[in-house]
Amino acid sequence: MKRVADNIVDPIRRVTLAVGADTFTTELLRENAERWHVLLVSVRGKGERQVEGIEARSCLEALQVSERIALELVAAAD
Repeated sequence: MKRVADNIVDPIRRVTLAVGADTFTTELLRENAERWHVLLVSVRGKGERQVEGIEARSCLEALQVSERIALELVAAAD
């Protein structure tokens, strides 16, 4: 985690997970404990999508949304 200032921690999280045989990375913005935004989903070798306007109530929900987008990218590339 990168420090932005003395008492502020960078709210962007980058998570890499597997979806089937593919690996995807998602960037999430944590506004607070109950408000997350999906910013980017990238599937290695398949493509990426910048996302706007997708909010989630938890980190888990944001990851589930990211997985659905990753599956769409995989399907479009195959």
